[in-house]
Amino acid sequence: MIKVRFSASGYGTTTETYSTREQAKAAIENEAEDVLADHNSDPERGLTQFGDEWIATSRNGEEIARWEIL
Repeated sequence: MIKVRFSASGYGTTTETYSTREQAKAAIENEAEDVLADHNSDPERGLTQFGDEWIATSRNGEEIARWEIL
């Protein structure tokens, strides 16, 4: 089982469990698209991955949300 922790101001913090790492990564990328769209940010430029961590940022560079594979 793969656990993913999501945290963002206005969204709170949650932990989800996925069967595989691939499912976890796909869920992160899909959720990131929605969060970035909610903030009118570009999914291509607004999502950065650092190892097992993904960070979504607004157009002005502020962090919107973070996902971590635990």
